[in-house]
Amino acid sequence: MGNEVNQSQAAATARELMKQKDAIENKIKEFEQVLSSQGVGMHEPLVDSSGFP
Repeated sequence: MGNEVNQSQAAATARELMKQKDAIENKIKEFEQVLSSQGVGMHEPLVDSSGFP
């Protein structure tokens, strides 16, 4: 009986963590879309050729 409870709790915890992971990934995608719409990405320099941000 105790093993079933532990497995059930572990499964519930895993499902909750997966929901949190999905929410974080969705937020990252939103931020990427904002950056892309501004012409900024993850591989461009943070400053221009004159050294200004």
